[in-house]
Amino acid sequence: MEHPPLLPSAAFAAVLGAVRRARGLTQSELSSRLGLAAAESVSRYERGDREPRLSNILRLANGLDISPAALVGATSAVLSGTSAADAAAAVQPGGGAAGLAPPAAEELARAQALLARLADGSPAGFRALVGMLEVQVKSAV
Repeated sequence: MEHPPLLPSAAFAAVLGAVRRARGLTQSELSSRLGLAAAESVSRYERGDREPRLSNILRLANGLDISPAALVGATSAVLSGTSAADAAAAVQPGGGAAGLAPPAAEELARAQALLARLADGSPAGFRALVGMLEVQVKSAV
């Protein structure tokens, strides 16, 4: 069964590209880590042409050697006004949420907790995560 998109494409695209670059990876290298033949799929995510679904978020996070919660949290931080580069730096080894402004750090922590509940199969966690992201999108528009 196909899952609905969890994150706004533009914010996710900005974070994905920033995290990939901060990790020192090319699109081709990330594609290789994902078992893809070409960098086109990664490029499509970074342009916002592909919707970030849960299965994609899990794969991409694994390819970047970060937690899915960190990827979602960084996207949420961007929706709260943090730059993609700052959000990406927060998911680097030794980065954490320490370098983020308090509201963005709180969003990162909340998204990480919600994604952890979602990973445990909690429908309430999924609804809460989607609801939090909807609020972020509405406030960003």
